[in-house]
Parts: sequence; structure tokens; C-alpha cells
Amino acid sequence: MYYYCVAYVGDMNYMRGYPASTSPICAGQFCGIKNTTVAEFLQVVVNLITQYIYQDITMNRTTVQKRISGLKPDSYEYKNFSSADLKTIKQNAVECKDTCALKKASDVQIYLKYCMFNLTQCGMQAYGKIKQGVWPVAELNLLATQKIISLDSSVRSKTDSLVDGKTVLQTLFKLNQKIDCTFDNDYDCDGIVNAQDACPNAYNPKQTDTDHDGLADVCSPDIDGDGAKNPIGIVDDNDRVNIKALKGRT
Repeated sequence: MYYYCVAYVGDMNYMRGYPASTSPICAGQFCGIKNTTVAEFLQVVVNLITQYIYQDITMNRTTVQKRISGLKPDSYEYKNFSSADLKTIKQNAVECKDTCALKKASDVQIYLKYCMFNLTQCGMQAYGKIKQGVWPVAELNLLATQKIISLDSSVRSKTDSLVDGKTVLQTLFKLNQKIDCTFDNDYDCDGIVNAQDACPNAYNPKQTDTDHDGLADVCSPDIDGDGAKNPIGIVDDNDRVNIKALKGRT
């Protein structure tokens, strides 16, 4: 399992373990690791968050047991469950014949395998081409429920594409708020930990916030708070105007 608290290695512009826009050394992939798709990255996020949320998830264990025991052993759905999974499902149904919270973090994977083929029973939904029986439909639903990701059309259509640095940083920031990582994460390497950073995904040690709304100018869509939206990235941390961002808006 990957652990995504920041690891510094010399150059302030390089953070080991992050891809694309964060590291020019290994753009488009995790440094030293194979290319990673959006779906694979989201699975890692699920793995990280499960130990913090498993008690919030409930299952009707009798219903699950009946469903699994009624499957043909050569069916695709049945083959998703390991022998250890089947043993746990049977044991859990004996311990709780009704709807109960999950007992341990490892049960979340069984829950997701079941829900992948039973969306309605789990209160989940399909997302575009990612339908019932298609991975990672259950993982997407779980992360959306936990407010770790926003399932807009771009996410739904690109789960098989390589994950980009912006997606990684935004997702990890939301994940950190949920799991309260014990390290003082500083995703943008500006010397200010995420919890205190007015713009945690953009380098801005000065923390300039013209309209004092808690969102630094470098990532604010309305820098002066007058209600007129400005493009994000209109200025840098030294208050220099980004001409390209202004092009076509004056």
C-alpha cells in the first residue's frame, strides 16, 4: 500500500511519489513506478481511507450471504470473491443476520465486490459507461459519498487514462481532511502545511488574499471580492499578472 504523506528530496519542486505537473523528473507517472491510471489511483485512495470509514458502512449480511451462495461457481461475479472472502461472508451472516456495520477495514473490499454487481441494494448508481458489474463503479460511489471525488463527466470518461498531477493533489488534499494524516502535509512545497495554506495546491508562501475570504489570490476566481469572476491563476505569489489568463477577457 502506498502512503501519500509528502516525502521531500532536495529540490523544492520535486516530491517523490507524485506524478505529472508536480515532478518534471517523471512526468505522467509515479516516480519509479509504472504508469498509473485514474482507476488504479482511486483504488489506492480507497485502500487508504477504508480503515477510517469502515464502521460507517452497513450491510445486510443475510442478503449478501444468500446472493453469493446462490451464484454459480463459474460465474464472473462469484469468481471475484476469494475463498477467504467467502468464509468471512458466511461467518458474518452467522454473527449478524440483519443489517450491521462492517467489523473491520478488510471487510470494505468484500462490500465493494458485492456492490459492484448489486448497485441498487447498496444505494449506488452507474456512472456513464461504468455500469453495474464494471470496475470501479463501487469504488467511485464510495469516494463520491465520502466527498473525496466529484464525479463529473471528465472523471467518468477517463478512469482508464493516466492520472495527472492535478487530480492527485486535489484528491489527496480531500483525503487528508478525512483521515487526518499525522504528518504536516505540504503538497505545493511552499513551506505552509495544507491545513493552514490558503491555497494548498499552488505555490504561494506569501499567502496574499486581497479580499480576505480565506482563498489566496493565486487560486481565487474573484481576487477582489467584487462579484466579477476572474480566471484562476490571474496572478502569481508576487502579484504579477498572468497575461495569458487575461487574454480575451478584457
